[in-house]
Amino acid sequence: MPTKLKKCSLSNQESYRGVADRFNISKSTLSAHLHHFCSLVTRHLSHRIVWPTGEALHTSQAFRNTDVARLLEEDPQALVPEGMHIIGDSAYPLLRQLMKPYRDST
Repeated sequence: MPTKLKKCSLSNQESYRGVADRFNISKSTLSAHLHHFCSLVTRHLSHRIVWPTGEALHTSQAFRNTDVARLLEEDPQALVPEGMHIIGDSAYPLLRQLMKPYRDST
């Protein structure tokens, strides 16, 4: 599975190197976090994963309609251990355990 993860691109088509550079972490650390998150989602939420349709196709709306979003808001440590974070798309909300890219509007 790690090989497949290294070959796939992230949801916004940014490379592992780009995401790792953006958050000042190594590619191996990013890969480990992504693998851990995917394992948790697969283990606990795979029965709830569906392909979005209609209005839910927008990234932020699709995220809001997931159990991952609900868990991150209600009980983040049930999904992400203390001191760890999910790296999300810039359309996602900024939450305690969900990081998103910094936008420098200057």
